[in-house]
Amino acid sequence: MRWISYVLWPALMVTCIGITALGLGSANELLFFDAAYVLMALTLLLFEWKSPHESTWQQSDGQTFANI
Repeated sequence: MRWISYVLWPALMVTCIGITALGLGSANELLFFDAAYVLMALTLLLFEWKSPHESTWQQSDGQTFANI
């Protein structure tokens, strides 16, 4: 399972850089930047949910806002 992180992190970086580069050459730069940002945020959320850095971080500590 560890090999996935060695493949997915560079793939995420290259994908976001590619989306941003495409946006810099287009008329609507902000749309592409936002798409890259949302893609990165959602992917990181999914990565942390499926394969957390520390499994103890997923346990509730009683702070509802912090858990969100």
